[in-house]
Amino acid sequence: MKNMKKTIILIGLLLLTSSSLLAQQESLITFYRNHLNLVNPAYVGVGESTSFQSTIRQQWTGIAEAPSTQAVSLTTPIGSKNL
Repeated sequence: MKNMKKTIILIGLLLLTSSSLLAQQESLITFYRNHLNLVNPAYVGVGESTSFQSTIRQQWTGIAEAPSTQAVSLTTPIGSKNL
């Protein structure tokens, strides 16, 4: 019974704080050809070399709370092509 009570309290707290969470929002990437793994995660490990990429994009600069997107990715070959 104590575990049930803790679970209900935890779910309640998560629901109360969920209005401030910003995960899984649509990213504003217009140069998706450079970052294919952000659009399609299955692309990771397909290339023949290790690649590190970082991107920062700010839209509507000069406007308070304007949308911005930051992304960092590291891809490396997975070794076997017979998966």
